[in-house]
Amino acid sequence: MKTIFKFLKKQRQNVLLLFFIVLLLIPQTRFKIQVFAQQLLAFSPSIEETSKEVNLSNWEIVDANGMVLRVEHINKPLVVNFWATWCPPCVAEMPSFQNVYNDYKDDVVFVFLSNEDVKTTKAFAEKHNYTLPFYTSTNSLPEAFNSDQLPTTYVLDAKDNLIINHTGSANWNSKKFRSTLDELLSKPE
Repeated sequence: MKTIFKFLKKQRQNVLLLFFIVLLLIPQTRFKIQVFAQQLLAFSPSIEETSKEVNLSNWEIVDANGMVLRVEHINKPLVVNFWATWCPPCVAEMPSFQNVYNDYKDDVVFVFLSNEDVKTTKAFAEKHNYTLPFYTSTNSLPEAFNSDQLPTTYVLDAKDNLIINHTGSANWNSKKFRSTLDELLSKPE
């Protein structure tokens, strides 16, 4: 028995690495490890060098209750996030979005779009106590929002100019992003 402990003590790093690999092979723990790693590596998103106007006319979205909304010129900053419940980077950035949403929901329009059914997104929101506004799109997306990667987030100013186009997980609850929102809110319409 003493020799086993002696061996384990010498091989501690290898044993820990093997244990970590086994955890990655188990689907339930692999997803949680991926989410945790994404949260550790998330940075603030960058602001676009040149902003372009996004045409939001004729774009309709449906909320979790089946209410259809037309997204047009709304005279408020707009945050549009494409995500999925099965996407670790998407799940990783949701807590930071929830914190920003709690503070800016009255002044900024938030749209979290998923192609998943309403039942799945509702269950996800309830499980994590999210109050974020989840939607699905009923028609084609505005051309500027065409991306095949998740998560992708777009931020528009009150005049529908694209300010941020970010693909991948980010820390949306950063001072830098909050300053960006504050700056957008301080600009005259």
